[in-house]
Amino acid sequence: MNNRLKRSALIISAAAFVLSALIESPVPAAAASVQTSQSIGSFSLIKGLPEGTYIGSTLAYGKSKAAALIQDGSLYSYDRAANTWTRLKGSRVSEGQALALLPDGKILVIGGKSPAVHGYSSNEIYDPASQSFEPAASLPHVIPELPHMKAVTLTDGKILVTASYTQYGVRHARSYLYDAKSNSWSEMDKIAYAGNELVMDQAGNVLSYGGGLHDGFSHGQYYNSKTQHLQTISGLPYVLRFSAAAPLADGTYMLAGGSYGPGASVNPSTAALIFLPQKNQWKVIAFMKEARAYAGAALLPDGRILVVGGQGVNGALHTTEIYNPLTGKWSDGPRMKQRQGSPLVTVLANGSIMVTDVQGGSTSAEILTIKPELSRQKVKYDLNGKAVPLRGKIAATATHFKSGDWIYRAKYMFEHDVDAYSTVGQIKYTRMYMVRENSRTGASEIVLDGSYKFLKFEKGLVYFIQEGYLKKMKLGDRYAEVLKVPAASDSSAAQEDSTFAQHAGMPMQFGYQQFDGEYVYAWWSNGMDPNLPGYPVRYRYTGTDLELLSHTPGTKFRGELVKHGDNLYYLTGNEEGDQEKGYLLHMLRKDGSAEKDLALVDSFQIYNSRIYYSDLKDPIKSVLSAGKLYSMRTDGSDKRLLSSQGAGKLYFQGNTVIFETFDTGTIMRVSTDGRKKEVLLQGNPSRHVYHLTGVTKDYLTYNKHAGSDGRWLGTYKLNLQTLKATRIES
Repeated sequence: MNNRLKRSALIISAAAFVLSALIESPVPAAAASVQTSQSIGSFSLIKGLPEGTYIGSTLAYGKSKAAALIQDGSLYSYDRAANTWTRLKGSRVSEGQALALLPDGKILVIGGKSPAVHGYSSNEIYDPASQSFEPAASLPHVIPELPHMKAVTLTDGKILVTASYTQYGVRHARSYLYDAKSNSWSEMDKIAYAGNELVMDQAGNVLSYGGGLHDGFSHGQYYNSKTQHLQTISGLPYVLRFSAAAPLADGTYMLAGGSYGPGASVNPSTAALIFLPQKNQWKVIAFMKEARAYAGAALLPDGRILVVGGQGVNGALHTTEIYNPLTGKWSDGPRMKQRQGSPLVTVLANGSIMVTDVQGGSTSAEILTIKPELSRQKVKYDLNGKAVPLRGKIAATATHFKSGDWIYRAKYMFEHDVDAYSTVGQIKYTRMYMVRENSRTGASEIVLDGSYKFLKFEKGLVYFIQEGYLKKMKLGDRYAEVLKVPAASDSSAAQEDSTFAQHAGMPMQFGYQQFDGEYVYAWWSNGMDPNLPGYPVRYRYTGTDLELLSHTPGTKFRGELVKHGDNLYYLTGNEEGDQEKGYLLHMLRKDGSAEKDLALVDSFQIYNSRIYYSDLKDPIKSVLSAGKLYSMRTDGSDKRLLSSQGAGKLYFQGNTVIFETFDTGTIMRVSTDGRKKEVLLQGNPSRHVYHLTGVTKDYLTYNKHAGSDGRWLGTYKLNLQTLKATRIES
């Protein structure tokens, strides 16, 4: 298997913070326990696949055979006894995307093209007994662009398929069930996201997981074989993509390695986590010995997990590692014959493990022959039954609500072995939980895992936003329900804008900007690129009354929707469409009833019912694309000049504002009405300039630079009462 994951930074504001004690010490990567494993078997090479062949999907069938679907849709069969590949001829479908094993031993080829259809919807069945192909029912929808598709055979014999594709910049996701008895397809729950992998456990439950290059968060779906529905799971605490994934023997799932953060670059990781379906929680386990992304993984006959290959810090790897869930330790596994940078892993019916990959135009395939005694040495464990403690040190808490004796709180944790963090004011954190604590007994348990924005508690239901999804969860439940975009009859926005109508019934994934206790205010964009301009919308926390508030879009990077009183404020494009010439500050009634442009600015802040901004219609002649600092009332009236030298970031303290000027690098303190002005540090471009880095109640910090060549001359702290400066770094 080849999986993809991720890790994001999120800024969340909270009202109350309480510093507290250590709950569970994080495990430093360097301290991860690695031992030499007893031999589980050895790898040998397989020949016969065409050179440079991209293998899209593999499948085990028969007693010791495997099928491989290559890039052009050709199907190959591997016979373990003969150790050879054979091309299976007679297919009428090209560019098939996935394989699944039918209950009668036949192979379903899914998501291909046929001459009669423009797009991907054609399917066919290969019969190993007759060595022939026959047509199968087409998918319910023609997929117009090349899809990423995965399939698994459920315990009831049906085939679960997830697919995602991008058209005109918009990402689409589908989920289907195929019934071989009736040769028919049905569409499952509408999903907004389809992972790169489908991983099924022995009970027929399935984890859909793995993010793409541009995903800035980690989430997935869990198919419950008892309810036969897909559920959106808790987000991974970190943004990991391209991880190896495998089911464990107790019904839990492992993710190993991956790449930290979104974007095209690959940053291999040693991280490893276990998903606990019974709790809907993630547990961080001991880190691997070697950082790897795009690795593969498989469950061994004795219950341990084998992780193979992947992209390491210095390229493709031929090393493997074995995780023992009972001891929680990693050990070295057998070394592969060739480096496998993005391996597909297939477990054959006889227990052998096949690994295939393409590196540098060369096709690589090898087989791991497992020692027979391994299946007689079962490792018994139950990770679902163990409580998951909070990980790291409490950085902050915020109380949400009380129900009976239980108090529900957000807990922000800081883990010292995690290299990316988020901020809440001055507090840094790496992981967030919702926890409930019993005020009578002192008992405590995790309610929700992963970053979220709490909205409201009402009638036993908790409403919140997690990774852009609007969710509700009944107290006592482990999984939340993702609320759906309302139909046109329920939404004035859907009636006036066909964009919403097209997404009716899809999970609501508008994200969050502001909440007034009743409505959530957010950006809407019909494109998958988060940098595309968005339009302001609002919807009730219950998921109803979705409204498009304005046809005036935000900026390319959207920025913040600022709510003040009954108005929203945001930046939009200027009349000339040239963002280098600034943005228009747009004011919008929060019900969408009125709107107007207030000023041409490059940025703005609201403080004590006044707007502070750099006015680009009154530019500073000595500084390119910078305006003088003004303030005005929130309705645009009573405009006042505060600084003819412009200003950088503004720091408000009572009735004063502190900032650094653009033209001379001077740090000033000005009364918010503009009547009193005080120079705290006078800059001189020919000698030295000051760059403000932070302000507290008692002092400010700044960097001093040489005006001639910009050399850093030190970091200082200035007492705001005595105006005495102290060097703190040089």
